[in-house]
Amino acid sequence: MPEQQAEDPSESPSEHRAGRAKPRRRADIQGLRAVAVAMVVAFHAGIPPAGGYIGVDVFFVISGFVVGGVLLRELGQGSGLGFRTFYARRVRRLLPALALMSTVVALLSTVLLSPLTTQRTTAHTGIAASLFAANIQLANVPSAGYFGLASTTNALLHTWSLSVEEQFYLGFPALLAALWWFASRGAVDRVRRRLVILVLAGLAAVSFALSVATTFHPSERLGTSFAFYMAPSRAWEFAAGVLLALVAHRLTRLPAALAVGLGVVGAAVLAYGAITFDEATDFPGVAALVPVVGTLLLIVAGTATDRGLPQVLSLRPVVWIGDVSYGWYLWHWPLIVFAGVLWPEQDGVLVAAALLSLVPTALSYRYVENPIRFAPDAATRRVLPLMAVCILVPIAAFGALLAVGRVQRSTPTVERFEEAIREHEDRVRGCDVPLPLSERSEDCTWTVPDPKGAVYLVGDSNAGHFTEPVVAAGNAAGYDVTVAPTGGCPFADILRRPRVPGFFSGDVCRDAVAASLDTLIERKPSLVVVAMSSTEVVNDPTDAVEDPETGAIARTPEAKAEVYGSGLRRVLAELDEAGVPTVVVHTVPQFNETLGGSWRAETCPAIAIYLDRCDGSRSRRGVEAGQRLARTAEEQAVDGLDASTTLATEDVLCTETTCATSRDDLRLYRDSIHLSVDGAELLTPLFARAIEEQAVPGPVPD
Repeated sequence: MPEQQAEDPSESPSEHRAGRAKPRRRADIQGLRAVAVAMVVAFHAGIPPAGGYIGVDVFFVISGFVVGGVLLRELGQGSGLGFRTFYARRVRRLLPALALMSTVVALLSTVLLSPLTTQRTTAHTGIAASLFAANIQLANVPSAGYFGLASTTNALLHTWSLSVEEQFYLGFPALLAALWWFASRGAVDRVRRRLVILVLAGLAAVSFALSVATTFHPSERLGTSFAFYMAPSRAWEFAAGVLLALVAHRLTRLPAALAVGLGVVGAAVLAYGAITFDEATDFPGVAALVPVVGTLLLIVAGTATDRGLPQVLSLRPVVWIGDVSYGWYLWHWPLIVFAGVLWPEQDGVLVAAALLSLVPTALSYRYVENPIRFAPDAATRRVLPLMAVCILVPIAAFGALLAVGRVQRSTPTVERFEEAIREHEDRVRGCDVPLPLSERSEDCTWTVPDPKGAVYLVGDSNAGHFTEPVVAAGNAAGYDVTVAPTGGCPFADILRRPRVPGFFSGDVCRDAVAASLDTLIERKPSLVVVAMSSTEVVNDPTDAVEDPETGAIARTPEAKAEVYGSGLRRVLAELDEAGVPTVVVHTVPQFNETLGGSWRAETCPAIAIYLDRCDGSRSRRGVEAGQRLARTAEEQAVDGLDASTTLATEDVLCTETTCATSRDDLRLYRDSIHLSVDGAELLTPLFARAIEEQAVPGPVPD
């Protein structure tokens, strides 16, 4: 999120007193900033529209236009760029508010974030943000996509866009000055501008091409994360604003009626992006053209006329939101994160936090931002000490947060909590790998003397969290048990098409499932237990599912359930034909955002851990409604197969009315979709009955 107002020299009384020309204050630009920040805040608070995140792109274009205009005016006066003054304004405007927010977040995080995970991720991002590199840090964190849980529980996730802006401010003035100097050799102003436009347009085209290419690149590091977070793939958005600033003097000649129409079109384009985009949109890529074009059209309208939408954007309440937009952006996200971890099941708490964040926003604006920004001329000479304080104090605060977290993790209370959500044995032994059965380690087989057969546990990580009960029940019944899950890979003949490519996307999962299926048919075990998070496969809005037989790609839950059911049926039918019995375990009740919850033990705040209030719950009716499509698909998949059946767990894990993450002193879940070891062990009798009823004694496979 960018700064607001600081790039306009009319904001500095000292410069005006020094005799510099004072350009007209663009109230419509402030109003457009208000629209942008409102979109972002609403998106983070869970309020429609789903594409509100494009507000950041609006800010990028505005910054390019306004900063470009300021610099071009200075160059046009023939005195060259005042780099010292420019960077002094940036420091005074950006860093004090950021440093204040960061330091407060570091202090509050000692009690409001988890010492197990989120304290560290927030501290690392905070240190990077203080060094203008939060976007780089986030882009290089595995599985830290903007919409993923690891990012959305990071109280400083939003500083990535500020770092992108700061990098723009660091490099662009020198680039523009060099281009202007080179183009000005013997050229009149008109030719000079054309040459600069051509070069900037070329650089923007390269940046846009990079954005598109990386958005669709299969690599996690060089793919969507790079495109979303990194400055080279975002530079074209700033450049679009700068290019508009280069021709702004011509825009004043546009007929007023045409300008009004362009404003309406621009607003419609922005509204289209906000309404139709969501977390599944391939972004930025080509899709980012929508907010960029919409913003450019609105700026054009405001440049040519005060009528129409520019008049609406210039209303005093709207302009006030634009004035404080930088501070609101800084404060809203940490408060939303803190509220979400404290009250994960409370409707409306995120909206309340977003609105409450206007209080520190107004206080910061009144007592920190304006006094420092409008300090007398002497403040420019003190900018280096100010910058040092604004960088070093937050870094020290985040260093203290990391130290406090280490102390907290060594306390008996947190140690007991961490033990309760420890990894399952399949992860401890390295059994959860994307490899076919024939290549699995012997450590993933639990043997008994004189076994009467073998039981196999396959599926994704939701199979892995059944390791302890299946092993205990199988061994007690006299069977060897092999555990072979592959995280993210359903044991079905389907192709997952996730928004952010990973090891389980494309043919990787299907090939591993096919190879494991051949091995199972060859070995003919006594029983195969199949378990997976089918509700995520069906309900996750960011994933598509492809039917490899027809090539059809399903995106709605209903269509994905049909493809998933067909793919599961094909796998089960092959095992049934080979005489291998199977039990398909329906997904356990879940508490993830896909199904309407947001609970996760690893993100519970320190205060909740110490007060033993780290719990989540959902109505059983709501759980069953969310699982209905996937469960029906699984029931239909086994229907008519002699050796296949299904198994449900909610009678053990839930009461008649409620499903909860803990019961009495027992923690049942380790995160929103996985049982804890203790919770899983409650299912041992259930698996024992299933093995007794379904397993067919036979020779143990080699």
